[in-house]
Amino acid sequence: MLIIICIFLFSFAYISYASTAEEKPNVAVLDFTAKNLSRDDADIIAEFFKSELTKTGKFNVLDRNHINKILNEQRFQSTGITDIKNVIQLGKLINAQYIFVGTYSKLDTLFMLNVDMVNIQTGKIEKSQNKSIENPQPKQKLDLAQYIAYSFIGFGVGYELFWDGLRVGFEPEWNIDQAMSNLQWNKKTYPEKKVKGLFNGQVISY
Repeated sequence: MLIIICIFLFSFAYISYASTAEEKPNVAVLDFTAKNLSRDDADIIAEFFKSELTKTGKFNVLDRNHINKILNEQRFQSTGITDIKNVIQLGKLINAQYIFVGTYSKLDTLFMLNVDMVNIQTGKIEKSQNKSIENPQPKQKLDLAQYIAYSFIGFGVGYELFWDGLRVGFEPEWNIDQAMSNLQWNKKTYPEKKVKGLFNGQVISY
């Protein structure tokens, strides 16, 4: 009987631990600040970033309608929340562990996206990611948001391409055949570079 009780307690403890370990933090994505770009452009990038953040499977991204309700009740404007104190106040009101705030900007032909991940409990920026691209096509602008979203989880999913240790390509939704085909093409096309590919965090070999 004692052995059975011990096994039961161990199993219960393990299940509780697993449940806790897999719990996703509540996060919110605020409207991005637009600099030298239209408000609509910044809204599109913020919405796409939120979608990609959800796809990572690492966060419980809070519903926008719920956030807007709280904003209206507190007479906040999402596009105007740049002060860290207001961000923390909002985070507590919507029960978020983290809030993502970003700036989408343009300097001549250079487009830049910078996103900060604010820890509501500590009141500090826990992580900050940024990326820029010169004279991008529309799809490349969306790729900026996708890249930043996955950078917050350290990538480790889909296909990653490296040249001389620098990540130059990322396709989170590719399968292994697509990844291997692209890796072979890059090695053949750029023999002068040290080309490496990862799929779901593992080095691709063939």
